[in-house]
Parts: sequence; structure tokens; C-alpha cells
Amino acid sequence: MIPDQLAKHIANGTIAWGQAERLAVAQLLKRYALEDSIWLGLQIDASRDGAATAVILLDAVRNKMKSPAGAPILLVRFPAVASISLWDYEKSERIRRRVARAQTRSVSDGLSKTAISDHRGGHIFIVHKEPVRVLCFTAQGKRTRLNARPKARSRDAGAHILS
Repeated sequence: MIPDQLAKHIANGTIAWGQAERLAVAQLLKRYALEDSIWLGLQIDASRDGAATAVILLDAVRNKMKSPAGAPILLVRFPAVASISLWDYEKSERIRRRVARAQTRSVSDGLSKTAISDHRGGHIFIVHKEPVRVLCFTAQGKRTRLNARPKARSRDAGAHILS
């Protein structure tokens, strides 16, 4: 699902983050719907700056994006990660985890806690500094701009997973 060259750049830490858009996660979630998008991975850069990069196959329909050659790939770089925890993840090699809900809140001293839940009951919690950096690529691995369209309403807007 990730083009080979893009996967190599993610693994080697050679993504051009200087060209990325900087947003608070709350801004990102207001502008783009992660719901029904597919988690492709979360790469942690423990050797450099303690950042983590979420790789998400965006749902083009929900985000009203024209993408004739496949869904766009969103990279979100969480800087200075303090912790990452998983809740209710089961071992399974062949399941696709579609995002059910994403939310964020400030916790203390410039740190935010972002929670992303999937339709299988799994939750990822990331405590990180703001802002995040965001890049988008085509299904072929070419850099593309994100459309600044308002996101669609979430089906479960009242559900909260952050305490």
C-alpha cells in the first residue's frame, strides 16, 4: 500500500519535513476526517529526536478529495513524543484497522494527548508536543497538497475516549 520509495524515506528518516505544513492536531482534525481512513503504520524515531510518524491511507470520499489513482497517503509527524500506548489491540496479521474516531486535548506544559480509535476496538494514545507536521502523497508516492475542505461530520461525534 505504501510505494516502495516512500516507505524507504519513512524508514530511513529522510522525509522532507521542512516542507511540511505545521498544525496543531486539533486544527488537523477540524480540517480532515481521519474516520474510515486506514492505519498503515506508526514509525518511532528513537535514534534522533523521539518523534513518531503516523502513516494513514486517507478516505478520499469522506474528505471530498479527487484522487483518481488511489487514496492519498497522509504522514503526520508527532514531535518529541513522551509516550505511546496501545489499548485493546489483539494479535492479527491480516486485518486492516480503519479509524473510527480521532481526538486530542492539551495535558500539560505544551504536551497534547492524541487518541485514535479503530473500528475493531483498538486505541492508540500518543502524548507529544505541538505542532505536528503534515505531508500528503499520492498513491504513487508523489508529494501532493491537501485540499483545505471542511471535514464531514463524524457518526459518533459524542463518543469520547480521552479522560
